[in-house]
Amino acid sequence: MYPRVTDIFEDLFGFDLSLPIYSFGLMVALALLTAAWMTGKELDRMHRRGLVGSVPVQGKDAKGRPRTTAQSPSSLVWTLMGIAALFGVLGSKLFHVVDYWDEFVRDPVGMVFSTSGLTFYGGLVVAAIAVAAYAHQKGLRVPRLADAAAPGLLLGYGIGR
Repeated sequence: MYPRVTDIFEDLFGFDLSLPIYSFGLMVALALLTAAWMTGKELDRMHRRGLVGSVPVQGKDAKGRPRTTAQSPSSLVWTLMGIAALFGVLGSKLFHVVDYWDEFVRDPVGMVFSTSGLTFYGGLVVAAIAVAAYAHQKGLRVPRLADAAAPGLLLGYGIGR
C-alpha cells in the first residue's frame, strides 16, 4: 500500500505532486461520505414507511423570512456526519492521550498536534455521544437513527480500514 496517494502518480507517470494526500485520510473521508449517503437513503426509506417521523428544519422562505418545515430526517445527515467526524477525531485523540499519559506529560504539545495516535474506540464513544445528543435535540429517536446508520457504518468501517 502506498502511504501517500500522490506516490502512485510518481510511480505511474514519473512526476511528484507537491501536495501529499495520505491514503489513510482519503479512505477515512470516503468512509464518512459513504456512511452518510447510505444513512440518508435508509432514513428516507424509513420515513416513507412511517418508521421515523419528520424533523423540524429551519430555513428561509422566498422573501428571506425564517421558516420551519417538517422534513425527512435525511436532511440532517450531512450535519450529523460533520459532528461525527469532528467529535470522532477529538475523541480519538483524547483517548490516545489518556492511554499514553506518560508520553503526554513529557511532550503535551507534540502529542496533541501529532498526526498519529487516533484511537478507534475513543472516536466511536465521543462521536456516538455527540451524534445522539444532536439527534435527540432535533427530535429524532436515537435507536431509529442507529438502525438507519448501521449498514452505512459497517461499510464505512470497512472502507476506512
